Amino acid sequence: MAKTSLDPSQIFYSEATLRNTSWDGKLIGEELDDYMNNRQNIGAIPPLPVTRHNNNWVTKNNRRLWICQHLQRLRRLNMIRVKIENFVPSNMQNTITIIGNVGGRWASRKANDSYLSEVLTGVGVGVLGVLGFALLRSLLR
Repeated sequence: MAKTSLDPSQIFYSEATLRNTSWDGKLIGEELDDYMNNRQNIGAIPPLPVTRHNNNWVTKNNRRLWICQHLQRLRRLNMIRVKIENFVPSNMQNTITIIGNVGGRWASRKANDSYLSEVLTGVGVGVLGVLGFALLRSLLR
């Protein structure tokens, strides 16, 4: 498979959760600290497996992506080596189209979600709230 480099902030998570410990029991924060304090070589981070899914780069290694994105935020890493593979994470087949950390919050889109229904629901709730406020205000006068 091809190898290249990508900006970690341009890679999406394949799941809405990640393991907080590695296979050997090391906490994710401890591993980040090891890179920050030069106890582990940032250049030795293995290539991150990625694939194209709905025109986005997605990884099946959420834990390593989390570490790389934090190293980038802390200005210790600009690009990460990636290994481009052909895979579709099992939880993304048919349902999840995009998952990523947006502004510190997890966001996901399901293939069967409708933006229109979300917008209409949000607009409906907003309109009802404004109408309710106006009615209450007129009753209190």
